Amino acid sequence: MSQSGSKIVKPRITLPSQYIFVLAAMALLYVLFLTSLLSYLLFHVLAELFSIIIACAIFTLAWNARRFLTNYYFVALDRDHF
Repeated sequence: MSQSGSKIVKPRITLPSQYIFVLAAMALLYVLFLTSLLSYLLFHVLAELFSIIIACAIFTLAWNARRFLTNYYFVALDRDHF
């Protein structure tokens, strides 16, 4: 029998994106734990940078959603956060 033109497809083992996200978060927390043991100043700087990134993300979300909101309380609260 000739199987010209047919390919053998090997199954791929892939992880769902939720597992990858959880593994990345756990790795990040482990690295932060190790930096807290190494240097408190380094840990504190990394924690502050993380909070600044989250605050900027919330501000960007609120700023871009302001035209869809009828109540501007969320935008004012976010603006006052900075």
